[in-house]
Amino acid sequence: AILLIVVVPALVLQYLASQNYAANQAVTHSYRVEGAVSALRVELREIEQSAMILSMGAGTQRTRDRIRDADVVLDKSMQDVIDLTQDNTAQQIRLGQLKELIGRRLAVSRRIVQTPPDQARPLLQELVLELPVWPLLDEVLDTERVLLVQRSQAAARQYRQAGWLRRGATVVQVLLLTLV
Repeated sequence: AILLIVVVPALVLQYLASQNYAANQAVTHSYRVEGAVSALRVELREIEQSAMILSMGAGTQRTRDRIRDADVVLDKSMQDVIDLTQDNTAQQIRLGQLKELIGRRLAVSRRIVQTPPDQARPLLQELVLELPVWPLLDEVLDTERVLLVQRSQAAARQYRQAGWLRRGATVVQVLLLTLV
């Protein structure tokens, strides 16, 4: 009887706690992916803006350093996103496409830096019209947001179930205690 009153409910509650933890980890994971994609977006935008500033003959040493170090910064940001999405094949495919586009955009950005402002228009058009990276970034983010909603709902459902099970276990313990 003691086994039923004390041990079984404790094991069930321990199992529920681990399930709640896993559900919350999945939600946290989605937030981390979203943060990494947003950081990648900001880095890419900053690098491209720096290229345009330098093309106009303006900019500081920091602006030139940003272009010089772009490969390292973007590779690290991209790898962070890739590492976080290892469990999602569709996202990995999008990220492969994104990595290629970013590499090509970076090459165009470096050519913009070397081009006089009055001759940069075709390169800017290439950057905007032929190498559209923003829709792909939005698609990656949208997919993560859908996963976040699903994971949040699963975590809430898990939490509610755990609450009902805790209350049920307490009732069963009280009933068993009254019988003993």
